[in-house]
Amino acid sequence: MPRTATEILDAMRPPATEARRTDYRPYATQRLGAMDFEQLRRLCAFLRTDIARLVTRVMDYQFDRARRRRGLERSARRNR
Repeated sequence: MPRTATEILDAMRPPATEARRTDYRPYATQRLGAMDFEQLRRLCAFLRTDIARLVTRVMDYQFDRARRRRGLERSARRNR
């Protein structure tokens, strides 16, 4: 079981490049609903939010992560 907030977020499937937020929200909601209190507390502390806004903040984090990964992939292709 992931122990840190970053491990928890890394264990979640990031959104696909073409994914819409409305398509990713049910996945994020389901994953967060299955977590124990300690994992949720760690995520709230890491993302500096409360439980009411946690799904949105996780989605923001995951979409930013997907954009960064996409940018790195493009950069790697250009440098070949």
